[in-house]
Amino acid sequence: MAHSPVGYAVESGLIDEEDAIGHAQRHLVSNMVGDPDMRIEIGSPLDLAAYDTVVLATDGLFDNMRRDEIVEAVRTGSLEEAGHRLASSCLRRMTEPSPGLPSKPDDLTFILYRRVRKPGR
Repeated sequence: MAHSPVGYAVESGLIDEEDAIGHAQRHLVSNMVGDPDMRIEIGSPLDLAAYDTVVLATDGLFDNMRRDEIVEAVRTGSLEEAGHRLASSCLRRMTEPSPGLPSKPDDLTFILYRRVRKPGR
C-alpha cells in the first residue's frame, strides 16, 4: 500500500487505481525513509511461498505502471531479467508518454526479492 492519502483512498475503496495514477495529490506522502519523524508500521506476518516475488519501490514505479503490469513484468524469469523488464518498461513510460497510459517523469528505485526453494526441500 502506498503511504499517502491517495494510497489510503485506494485501499479503502474510495477511488480505484486508475483514478489514483492521475490524482492531483499523488505526490503527497505520509511515511518516508530518512525523515526524522518517520514511523515504522508493522503488520501481520505474511508467509511467502517458494518463488513468490516481493516488489519494494518508490512512487516512480507505481505512478508509471499499473499493478497488473508490474506483476506481469516480475512473475517469470530470473530476478535480474525481471528487474530489467520492469526498469525498461517504466523508463519507457516516463520518456515516451502514450494516451491512456500512466506517465510521470520521476526517480525510479526498486528492490525485488524472491523466495526460492532450497535443493532437497
